[in-house]
Amino acid sequence: QGRLPEIAHGNDEIAALLVVARERGAAVGENLELLLLLGVDAGLRPAEVAGLRWRDVDWRAGQLIIQNQRPLAGRSDCAVKTDEAGRVTLTKRLRAALEAQRASGPRSPYVITSRKVEPLYTSLVSDRVQKLHELAGLDAHTGHFLRHCAASRIFSAPGSSLAAAQAHLRHKRASTTEVYLHAVRGAEAGREAAAILDALEPGN
Repeated sequence: QGRLPEIAHGNDEIAALLVVARERGAAVGENLELLLLLGVDAGLRPAEVAGLRWRDVDWRAGQLIIQNQRPLAGRSDCAVKTDEAGRVTLTKRLRAALEAQRASGPRSPYVITSRKVEPLYTSLVSDRVQKLHELAGLDAHTGHFLRHCAASRIFSAPGSSLAAAQAHLRHKRASTTEVYLHAVRGAEAGREAAAILDALEPGN
């Protein structure tokens, strides 16, 4: 099977983005690190990042319940498609970022908000991701690209598979997941995406 074009960041680029996100986030009063991690670790779409609410965090299970999205400004909350709803297991660093945000005292039902504590929506999430790329000196990408990064990181790890990436991204069809990936290999299905991503972090 042919190899697809390079469509994702490696660990160095993601690390550079996270550094910039911490600095920029502190300057503008927004948790941009958490916004990035919801993309590169949880694999959420920009509308799902914007629509994630604190009640969607299952702390006991260590999972996010993906059921709400905010595609547009105003009162645009709506349910995600039935076949795209589901749960995503938290990586260690994503859980730590969520806990830190919660400890700072959530002032909104939404996990990610603007500095004025207003909910975001698809284009605002993507604008922030694009700005972070510019500040990090990387080619500009918008919010959905982070989902590509999550898929690629899972699938390129030793012992992973298309099935692991498919489950993490909540794709109904494996063929949809394939468009995110560099090559198709491996056959073992599983639910170990978060553990795979944790193992990729330096020092693990």
